[in-house]
Amino acid sequence: MLHLTIFTAPGDERCRRALRTLGRHGVPYAEVAADRDPDFHRRLRRLTDDQALPQVVVDGTHVGGLEALWRLDRLGILRALADGRADPVVRVRRTGHLVGGRTWTAERYGLDGRRIGRVFGATEADARAALNAAPPARRPAMPPRPTTRP
Repeated sequence: MLHLTIFTAPGDERCRRALRTLGRHGVPYAEVAADRDPDFHRRLRRLTDDQALPQVVVDGTHVGGLEALWRLDRLGILRALADGRADPVVRVRRTGHLVGGRTWTAERYGLDGRRIGRVFGATEADARAALNAAPPARRPAMPPRPTTRP
């Protein structure tokens, strides 16, 4: 079972909206409130670089704030978290036109909201089949930043 943690501040409207969104979907979560946790700022800094509230963390991976939570809602990831599913979420949609037909896009999203695969097909079934046949894409590692200017 995945663990969702949300960092909040008392009386903050954005935090209330985030908690309402989680409650509406029945997502189990742990709330770390600024007024109840003496190590609040240390924990928040350790998990995220962002001090704006609310902040959402799924299984130790920082997802973002309220807008990121809404994105998880649009992608259907909150529903998956509420159901206790740990598998990636698949979304298939009609995206454009090919010569002689429409293009369908199938995308696989991790539970942190990051896209981990995308394929195209002439039909919805083709797109789903191609996504299931394709190995999960790995994100390339970012090159290290130079420490000194040339």
